[in-house]
Amino acid sequence: MPQVRIAPRADNVSAAPSEAVCRRPNALNEQMASLARNIEQGHQSLASLHQSAETNLQLAEQAEAWRFKQMEAKQSNAEAQ
Repeated sequence: MPQVRIAPRADNVSAAPSEAVCRRPNALNEQMASLARNIEQGHQSLASLHQSAETNLQLAEQAEAWRFKQMEAKQSNAEAQ
């Protein structure tokens, strides 16, 4: 059976987690907070876009009704003559 050698522990290795490992959860928390802000901003943009579309549809309906009233007035004037 072959012998397995275990390398001695280096003097510069500590038992505490490295600084990079400790920064990872903080970076993840920051990314999650940023993602939440971006999602909220996206929801606000969609709500604004929806409101704008609703307003434009109402304006288009009013313009169409006004146009029909003008056409009816022209037709009644032409028939009267």
